[in-house]
Amino acid sequence: MGNNSDMGFRWSNCLLIDILCSEFGHEKVHQALRFKHHYQAFKRENPRLVSDSFNTLSFQWQIGRSREYLESLAEEVQYSIICYLAENYINDKTRADCVANEV
Repeated sequence: MGNNSDMGFRWSNCLLIDILCSEFGHEKVHQALRFKHHYQAFKRENPRLVSDSFNTLSFQWQIGRSREYLESLAEEVQYSIICYLAENYINDKTRADCVANEV
């Protein structure tokens, strides 16, 4: 696994990353983002596993048990979900910024 320092986004200024760090722990979130290409590849190879785990995590988050659920998953699934959450936030934010700039 190579180091992925070219993330194209300032993670330190990201509210979602702060939320994820608060919920799941600073080290776990930064480990996922540090090697995000590896975990993205894992997600592509195991889309059903990551998708089902993500959906269950969403429910567990609503009832206040997200950390316990995430920690019950295999490490690569945990990190893949964290990367997935971060990617979705960045993609949504980029789209919203583009729309705001068009107006």
